[in-house]
Amino acid sequence: MGSRIKENPEKTFYWFFQASCPIARDKDPAVLFQFPEDFNDEESLKCLPRFCFPYDIERVKDTVAVQHFTFVLTDLEGCQRFGFCRLTSSSQTCLCILSYLPWFEVFYKLLNNLADYSTKGQTKEMKELLSALYKHPVPLVNGSITLQMVPYFIAPDPKALPSIPESVSSILSIHFCLYPPPCILGSYTLLVQKKKKKKKI
Repeated sequence: MGSRIKENPEKTFYWFFQASCPIARDKDPAVLFQFPEDFNDEESLKCLPRFCFPYDIERVKDTVAVQHFTFVLTDLEGCQRFGFCRLTSSSQTCLCILSYLPWFEVFYKLLNNLADYSTKGQTKEMKELLSALYKHPVPLVNGSITLQMVPYFIAPDPKALPSIPESVSSILSIHFCLYPPPCILGSYTLLVQKKKKKKKI
């Protein structure tokens, strides 16, 4: 059986949107912003925003942490499309980017940058970044993309096994950005306790 990763996709991503949490279970999430603006796939417009809120919206409580998650769709040709999502800490809005490329780390970083623009009301900058990436040719494996608005990134190899990023400090910086101090201190405390237990054994 061959790979389900689409070979030679035409675009780095096909659709980006920001959805708001529906007010009731029987309501659909509203799309607040989308790129490209002329995206008109009716089935995607109707169904995909529902994947952004995979929980009981009437029972959810505000969380202190931003959440990243991914859903996978299979198209008629058997190829996988990935929906990379970033749910805000208030759980009221979700950013989502749809792509055939399984670039988890790259798209999560991109969503963080777009969320910063959105929070600051910098819609123009958000559109410029999305437009630049949308028009840019898909880089070859291990090729890089340099855009003015964000640091460059290297295209991962979809056939390779996932690996720890070269810069472990980048993991820590993301961890510190996403979680409030009590969560970080709690994690550190658990790590220290686990290390103490290992020494006793």
